[in-house]
Order: sequence, then C-alpha cells, then structure tokens
Amino acid sequence: MAKTDKTILAACFDLQQVLNTPHGDVSVYYYKRKLATYNFTLYNLATHQASCYMWHEGIAGRGANEINSCLYEYITSSSSDCSRLITFSDNCAAQNKSKHTVVMFLYSLSHSSKIEEIEHYYLEKGHTQNENDSVHSVIEHASRNIPIFTPQQWYSVVQSAWRVMPYTVVEMTGSRFYDFKDLSRKFRNFSMAENGEKVQWHKICRFKFLKGESHVAYFSYGYDDDYNALDLLRKYQGLNCQRNRCSASSCHS
Repeated sequence: MAKTDKTILAACFDLQQVLNTPHGDVSVYYYKRKLATYNFTLYNLATHQASCYMWHEGIAGRGANEINSCLYEYITSSSSDCSRLITFSDNCAAQNKSKHTVVMFLYSLSHSSKIEEIEHYYLEKGHTQNENDSVHSVIEHASRNIPIFTPQQWYSVVQSAWRVMPYTVVEMTGSRFYDFKDLSRKFRNFSMAENGEKVQWHKICRFKFLKGESHVAYFSYGYDDDYNALDLLRKYQGLNCQRNRCSASSCHS
C-alpha cells in the first residue's frame, strides 16, 4: 500500500543487540569493561531506507522512554507528506507494548500537522523476524574486522555498512529524549475499555489512533477483529482534555 500510495508511511522497528566498545578481534577486549552503544532501527517498507537512532549508555538507557523518544523523532521528521502511518514491531512489553507507547503515539498525532491516523501492529510471537534483522546483520558483518574504541566510531561504521543505500544515522543526545513515563501519569485509565471489559494487554495485536481523539486508543485482540475503544480519561469525565496534554517543554526529561 505504501509503495503505491504516497500518503501512507509504513515502517517496522527494532532495537539491535548491544554494540560494545571496545570492539575487535583482540582476545584481551573480552576481559575489559565495555561501554554499551545502542542502535534503534526503523525501516521504511516502501523506500527500503533504514534510519538508525544511536546513543550510548553514558547518555541514556534502553527503556520505554528511549525507544519511544526515537519513535517520536522518526514520526515528526519523516511524516511531512503522509496522512496515515502504519508501524510494526515485536511484543516486548518493556519497550514496545506499554501505556507509554500508547501515550507517545497520541502525543505524536496531536503534534503532527499532516498525520490523521496511526496504526501499530504487533507481529505474531515466534514470527517477529523482519527487515531490521537484515540491517543489523549487515552492521555486524561490516564491523567484524574493524577495531572500535569509541561510540562515534560505531556511528561511522553503521552509516557506511551498506554501500548500495547508506543507512541514515541520527545521533540521539540528552535533549532529544522525552519523559513519556511522566506524561503517562496525566492519564488514569489504562485498564477498562469502553464496553466495560478489562483490557488484556498481552492479547493486544494492534492499536489505532485518530487525530482529534487525543485521549482515545483503539485496540484489537485479532488482526481482523473489530476495534475496542480505550478512553484514557474515563475516570475524569467532563474535564477538558487540553488540561492533560503535555507541552514540548515539560515533556523533555
């Protein structure tokens, strides 16, 4: 769909295994204390362009805030011409499948002038291999015989790993990470759907978010099932949802 319709942006994302520094084929490196460098990759399924958001553990960790901050950066920088965004990921609860991710998508939608709808799909457990795995494999192969002593060298290796279509490397600094956990506290209902049933998060396989509904997340337990509505402000009926929005300045960590 994204290949034939330019108003649709489709992408999958995944976090690569830790890239350690120092890195090389010298055996003594194995016994050295290592600095972890992280690579969060988003792959455009229509253009085949991979974007690698990179930082090291001296800047931030690799939890929900960091992953969602990279997603937010990608959405706001890559969606200028699209009105519909479709994303895919695995089911990692700590990073991809939590209330913080839901809030991030709602926040991104309210701060994008073009996007009208966002859909996110969780791949079937045991079948989560996707294009990002190929990107990570290329990076590992390219760095096999290269001694690396600083995170910045990792950035250069990743950028030049695939010569046919070089990967885009975005260096994440401290100011680019948002506190979506704090933003999540402004909402109170993450457990009761509009139909009165308790939300079973482990069964959710897709979400949908619509512009103009800044506190409603639609979810489904099946790829072909109808959506159920989750009103994040259900316990605060009558309150103006604008009071619960997070400004860009207060959202930064």
